Amino acid sequence: MKKAKFALPRKKLDSNAWGEYDKRVRKENDVEMEEKVRLTYLYDFYGELLNERQQRLLEQHLFEDLSFSEIAEREDLTRQGVFDLVSRSEKKLLAYEEKLKLFEKFQSAKEKLEAIVHASDDPQIKALAQEIMDSF
Repeated sequence: MKKAKFALPRKKLDSNAWGEYDKRVRKENDVEMEEKVRLTYLYDFYGELLNERQQRLLEQHLFEDLSFSEIAEREDLTRQGVFDLVSRSEKKLLAYEEKLKLFEKFQSAKEKLEAIVHASDDPQIKALAQEIMDSF
């Protein structure tokens, strides 16, 4: 059998290289997951400000974990159309957060309440702070 002219020689990766590759992939996946969680929170805060169609498609993407192709098939749209609409919706959520900072304030309040729960020796203060945290 004749080798193709364009074939690149395959380089065997040692275990250290595979370990580095694995770390990089895991880090990328963690960043993607953090961004998805953040968008979910932003949707909780600002989702009502989107129109019905934006809400529906973003919910399918964020909460049902559907791909753009799956949403396109469900909604009788093109994959590119779904991608564009979801991207614009996400940008709107980020713009609302940039202006209003409700999620940032929520995060800050939650962190301060957690600090109170851990630092306080007074059971009443701990219970009250925990009650407020649980209401979030």
